[in-house]
Parts: sequence; C-alpha cells; structure tokens
Amino acid sequence: MLNAHDERREAKVAGWIGIAMVAFFLVPLPFVRNPLTRPFPYWSDSSDSISTWFAQNPSISGYTIDIAFGLLFIWFAAGLKRWLTGPGRAPLYAELLIPSALSVGLCWMMSNAAFLLGPIAAQRPAAINSAYLHLSYDLCVTFGYAGSLPLALFSYAAGSLILKNTTLPRWTGWTSRVLAVAHFAYFFNVLTTDDSPFTPWGWGSFGSYVGFALWSLALGVMMIRSPRPTPPPAPTPSPAAPAAVTVPTP
Repeated sequence: MLNAHDERREAKVAGWIGIAMVAFFLVPLPFVRNPLTRPFPYWSDSSDSISTWFAQNPSISGYTIDIAFGLLFIWFAAGLKRWLTGPGRAPLYAELLIPSALSVGLCWMMSNAAFLLGPIAAQRPAAINSAYLHLSYDLCVTFGYAGSLPLALFSYAAGSLILKNTTLPRWTGWTSRVLAVAHFAYFFNVLTTDDSPFTPWGWGSFGSYVGFALWSLALGVMMIRSPRPTPPPAPTPSPAAPAAVTVPTP
C-alpha cells in the first residue's frame, strides 16, 4: 500500500508527464512554415501539393519526438485517474479513463508514425513519388480521426469525474465536457472536402487538440501543486452501545 508521501510523489510525476506531453505536442509547430494560417496540408490537396508541403517542412526530429506524445498521454491518464479518485471504489467514469487513453495513445503514435514517412520520403524524391506521400498523409489523418472518438470519451469521463467527485474548480470539468463535444464533432470533419480551416487538420479542426493540450497543461500544474482533490470520505458512525438490560429484583 502507498502512503501519503508516495501518492503525492506519484501525482507530481504524472503532472510533470502531462506538461512534457503538451511540450511534445507543440514541438513540431515551430518548424511548420505557416503555423497560424495553415499548419498542415488539407485532405483535399493534391499529391503534388502534399509532397511540396513536406519538402518545405522537413522536421524529421520534431515529428519523431511527437510520436512520444501518445505514450506520455497514457502515463498521464493513469496518474490523473489515481489523483481524481479517492480511496475505495471508483466511479464508472474513472474506469473509462484508462481504456480510452490507451486507444487514443495508440492512434496518436500510429498517426505520427505515418506522418513521419512524409519528411523522410521528401528527402528522396527520386525514389518515392508524390502518390506515396499522399498515401502516408491519408494514413496519418485516418489514425488521427480514429483517435478523436476515444478522446471524446476520455474528455467526457474526466469532466464528469471532476464535477461529481472532486473539489477542483468547476471550469476544469465543464471545459473537459466542451472539449468532448469538440472532439466528437472533429471526427465528422472527415466529410469536409472544401479548402477551408474546418477541413481535416485545418486550424478550425485542429483547435480541439490545442484546447485539449491547454486543459492538460492546467491539470498537470494542479497535480504538481495541489494534494488529491477528492473530498475525504464521510466518517462511518460507530455502532451504538447495547442497552443495559435491567433485571427486576424479586
């Protein structure tokens, strides 16, 4: 069994993991040529346009580091679950955090691994044509969309757990629920083919992940600075002493 000191240390470690996760998520963006207007290619772009984008943004090291984002998220989710749940039986929302985080983490690692093929192939244009780059980018987008649904479940479960079972500021719970709706809506942007910010990986769609990163950063700081936010269990009343039996005297 862990004592209070060990639990506090684990919460701090998980908090730092969450901050590192956000840092890894943001690593590739400084290397992108137009991070504010068009951070990534659009789903509707041609194969030549996508290969040109990879040639202009050859951040192999940045995308390699970004693969670790999914792995760190799994660790952060495990620490977050323990921090948000008190001793005793955890609510159902808490039990949804780990399997949904595993699904999201695997999808993100596969998505970033597929995305990494782009800058690698762009350095060898004579050996790999633009159609291959388009395929690798399509795989990246597909895994990213697959991860948005379990991420919506994770955000909703975390928000519900915060609101019902913790003493954290209520805005952290409501923000998580709003992000759950955004992640769910993000999944259906796969149907968008117009060249707009709401096409896949445009800022309108990618913003849900940016919001999630900021929410995770806020919780990571709270995990480092604050004790477990769950209220103490209500004291169990001690059983009443048996009434004394009076024996009548003859």
